[in-house]
Amino acid sequence: MHLSRIYAQKRSGYSLRVNGRTPRFKLTTELKRMTAYAVGELTVHNNNWMEEYTQKIGPLLKKHGGDMVAKGQPLRLEGSRELPHVSICIAFPSGDAARGWYNDPENQALVTLRQTGADFELLLVETGT
Repeated sequence: MHLSRIYAQKRSGYSLRVNGRTPRFKLTTELKRMTAYAVGELTVHNNNWMEEYTQKIGPLLKKHGGDMVAKGQPLRLEGSRELPHVSICIAFPSGDAARGWYNDPENQALVTLRQTGADFELLLVETGT
């Protein structure tokens, strides 16, 4: 079940139960509002660009409501294609916010910088309501 539906049910008198018990976590406001995910795969060829990129990308994500929810070396569950060096998942409050981040001139400058030393595939996945 989608998290926003769980929250809506809870607000209307229903409570979330797992195996007959209430889980020991609370749905945060940020998590409930995240409805779009930018999922990326990075293959690094050199790290000359990384210091500047790393310093600037966090504040830029925050400016557009983005939150880096996962970053690391991927592990294969299925398939056989070559794996990237790093996979990322950034949560945004909406697809429009994600597109706003990506198209921001500050981000486009970082895209150009990143392309000097890495290949990157980026997808936008919007959740349903």
